[in-house]
Amino acid sequence: MKQVLIILFGVGLLSMGCGQQEQFAQNVNRSESVPQKVESSIGITQADVAQPNNIGLNEWTNMGNAWKESEDPLIIQAKKHAEQNEYSKAIELLSQAADKGNSVAMDQLSMFYMVGLGVKEDKEKAKKYLIDAIKHGNIQAQVRFVKMLYENPKTRKERAEEILQWTRTNAEKGYALPQYLLGIIYLEGEIVPQNMKKAFQWFSESANKGYPPAQYTTANFYLRGEVIPADQKTGFILVQRAAEQDYVEAKMLLGLLYYEGIGTTQNIMKGSKYLEELFLDDYPLSEPGLFYLGLSYFNGTGVQQDKQKGKKLIQKAADLNFLPAKLWLQKQN
Repeated sequence: MKQVLIILFGVGLLSMGCGQQEQFAQNVNRSESVPQKVESSIGITQADVAQPNNIGLNEWTNMGNAWKESEDPLIIQAKKHAEQNEYSKAIELLSQAADKGNSVAMDQLSMFYMVGLGVKEDKEKAKKYLIDAIKHGNIQAQVRFVKMLYENPKTRKERAEEILQWTRTNAEKGYALPQYLLGIIYLEGEIVPQNMKKAFQWFSESANKGYPPAQYTTANFYLRGEVIPADQKTGFILVQRAAEQDYVEAKMLLGLLYYEGIGTTQNIMKGSKYLEELFLDDYPLSEPGLFYLGLSYFNGTGVQQDKQKGKKLIQKAADLNFLPAKLWLQKQN
């Protein structure tokens, strides 16, 4: 499997069906990025989060942009090593930067130790680095922790008001990640009444700042015509922008949009290339993705022809009850 790991300045996303390390790889550090699912494995307990002198949300007044610290030569070198899969060297440099008070390094180390990439998995060290990053005002670490509170049913109920107040306050200050999280809160309706218009509003605000998951989510509103009139061209543009930042869900959707000619001129060759890239990276394709890539392999459109591989992918889509795949197979028999 091709490594997709760009540890520094990667992408934050609501991961769908990826393994933990692939998920981690996609989720790290591009312009205030935040992992969406793997953070729950850090194991912070109610005792950890309840200490106001340790990690209380009301303490977080330093919301300055910690990303200027990424200009640190140690961080730059760590990124280069990580891109070459030299994780131990990257971790060594990040540790040096963290010792000097660099909150980006602290947050990165938290995620390395969380999933055990390049080091032995150590949840306690992961918690320590996360808390240190929060105390140093790192917005990514703060949002990641607030999302942990929100995703845990117990803390979501017990600290709902605090979660909402922190998220709304910082969304209104213009931070892309809190804006995205506030969109999720309104979309899901767990701690506030569900409000799709407000969800769209905050997703759009975050998308306008270039945050890929928000661009992808906002695009879906436009493509489906939810809350707003359908606008396939705008939806396509937003998906394309997210895909250009290596947001994998956007790449898959972009492939499908090209394949079907939605919001753009139909281009089966381009669509096939996007889908094949994800397939070769072992990214789990959706049922339509499996079907269309299967057709491309079978017909040799945009990819090297391989009828056996194509039919296998179409069969997999059919096994997942994708009707067009079932109908196609029936015609072949």
